[in-house]
Amino acid sequence: SLSELVGKDFLRTALILSAASEEDLGGPGSPNVDAELAKGLESFVGTRKVECLQSLLRLLQSSRGEMSSTEEDDNKSLSSLHGARRIATAFRLLRKRCLRRLIERVEAELSRAKRSGGLPFAVAGIA
Repeated sequence: SLSELVGKDFLRTALILSAASEEDLGGPGSPNVDAELAKGLESFVGTRKVECLQSLLRLLQSSRGEMSSTEEDDNKSLSSLHGARRIATAFRLLRKRCLRRLIERVEAELSRAKRSGGLPFAVAGIA
């Protein structure tokens, strides 16, 4: 599931950043963050899901922006490196690929959430 791929810390941060008010975070009569997280991102619907996914996407994209080189840069330099530098570059390249794929997955989920118009997927007929 997307919740498992993203991880609890990123999901918690996105959930908090997407809250319109403190009440959304566990004020009187409102579900708290841990209760929402336990159900997973897949249980969110409508505006809440879209806002959470948008926050999550911004977090992931900012993580990618913190890297000093691109996937292409690392691919080009990999063949000329040796030893620990080659291992470090290969590891960094793997992280970038995973992050890119995760961003693509979140973008796809966000697109589906926007198209559903706030209805659960089973009702909207979106697979």
